[in-house]
Amino acid sequence: MLTLLQSKKFVTAGHFARKFNISVRTVYRDIKALLKSNVPVSYEINRGYFVVRCYSLPPVSFTAEEANAMIMMEAIAGRVADQSVRQYYGSALIKIKGVLQLAGTDEGKQNFG
Repeated sequence: MLTLLQSKKFVTAGHFARKFNISVRTVYRDIKALLKSNVPVSYEINRGYFVVRCYSLPPVSFTAEEANAMIMMEAIAGRVADQSVRQYYGSALIKIKGVLQLAGTDEGKQNFG
C-alpha cells in the first residue's frame, strides 16, 4: 500500500480495495496500521489518501535511464506475459514510479540512482 501511495498523488479506499482484492473496511484497518507505524498518511475529502511529502522509502537503485526503460516496457509485458508475470511486473513498476516521483524533489535528486 505504501509504494502505491508514493507512486500517486491521491489513492481512494476503493482503488486500494480493487487493486489488492480486499474490502474497503480492510483498507481502513491497513491505513490505521500504517499510521501506528509512524507512516505519515493523510486524507483529503473527495480526493483520497496520500503520504506527506517528506516521507519516503529507501531508494530503489536504478538509474533514471533504467527506470524509464522499465516503464516503456510496460505495454510489451502487458501483451506477451502471463498473469503472474504481469502482476509482479506491475508491482515492481509501482515502486519505480514512486522513486521517479521523488526524483523531482531535492530529496529525491540526492537519493535517486
